[in-house]
Amino acid sequence: MIPELYLVASRELISVLGREYESAGKDVVVLHQFVRGRYCPNLSPFALKLEAFFRLANIKYVVDSQTPFGPKGRSPWITINGEEVADSEFILEHLTHRFNLDLDAHIDPRQAAVLEAVRVLADEHLFWCVVVWRYWLDESVTFLKSQNFSLCLRFAFSFIVPRGMRDRARQHGIGLHTPLEIYQICKKDCETLAGVLGE
Repeated sequence: MIPELYLVASRELISVLGREYESAGKDVVVLHQFVRGRYCPNLSPFALKLEAFFRLANIKYVVDSQTPFGPKGRSPWITINGEEVADSEFILEHLTHRFNLDLDAHIDPRQAAVLEAVRVLADEHLFWCVVVWRYWLDESVTFLKSQNFSLCLRFAFSFIVPRGMRDRARQHGIGLHTPLEIYQICKKDCETLAGVLGE
């Protein structure tokens, strides 16, 4: 989603600023993510998921937006006690084990299975509906109003990112559908989530 040049520069910063992460303190998570937006804490739903988890679990954390891309070239990622962990699901599993957490102890195996299915629906299906609309169909117009990007990033999100996301969406498969069909997929996903959440 970010230009290749920004990605390369971000990776170089990881090694340059690595020592600063160590000063966060023992067992303090450094959450590496995109810069905060005007209205929403982060453009990435995965970063929002992690921050919500940290707060629910009372895990101390600090935010770093200078190096949003981690060792796998994706955002968000974390550093804790000098160790790097990438991908939001692996991060949740790692921290749950490290801090001996069990936030879902009150639910039965069937409920846990439903929650996992909902997570996959949101992370792997609904996410792509949002991405296609945000970067391709809307060409970042609405999205850019919610961000505090530099001129360089605004240019990238206006002209480079939409083209790249169109290609990635087609590779994924969702980009082969018409805008109306994608809307119908998104609507069905939301109805499914509403059915699970109930009142």
